[in-house]
Amino acid sequence: VLEPALGIFGVAVNVANIVIFARIGLNESINVSFCALSVTDLLFLVCSGVINLFIAMGTYIPQAMVWVNMHALSGYLTWYRHILFDTSTCIHTYIAVARCCCVAMPLKFKNVFTVRRALVVFFIFLSANFASHMPLLLSHGLTWVYNPKLNITQLNTWFYDEWTFYRRINDIANRTIFPIVALLISIICAAILTRELIRASKRREQMTRSSTPYALTRSA
Repeated sequence: VLEPALGIFGVAVNVANIVIFARIGLNESINVSFCALSVTDLLFLVCSGVINLFIAMGTYIPQAMVWVNMHALSGYLTWYRHILFDTSTCIHTYIAVARCCCVAMPLKFKNVFTVRRALVVFFIFLSANFASHMPLLLSHGLTWVYNPKLNITQLNTWFYDEWTFYRRINDIANRTIFPIVALLISIICAAILTRELIRASKRREQMTRSSTPYALTRSA
């Protein structure tokens, strides 16, 4: 019960975010970045909802009544959900790096993170995630299979012998190494950003204190 409610809430929030950023204007890199993040998160949630629906149908509807193996179909779509999730992770990391660079070294990176470059980077993220999952996607698929137990032909999954090997590689690279690296980059960027903001706050305090005696002297 909780998972569908959270999914619906997430869809509503991301749709609202997309509308808000579209109304604000997509002429700045940061707005485009957050809008793209909302789009990928929205697609991820929709895909997750469809997968959960198929799982529920496969659990509660007798298989003899349907022509599709719902559990197999949900498992096939799971990899596309992973692609969307990994793309969202890449965009989140990009936002962290961009904010860190613009705050820590604003003069050097002022004109680096443009709207056009952000769109190109996001397209590269999506393409790279598809490419990294391509061996796994091409080593299995959907086909019509006769089920002798139910005496019906159902849409089911087929697998090449190499599928298990590709899945192990995918689990190591995409499910273990990649999220750890992305998390470490985000933590480092957050630490640098926090340090620079603290330094900027201290500099403003010093400037305020140094200008206060002069203001008091003029008023006297």
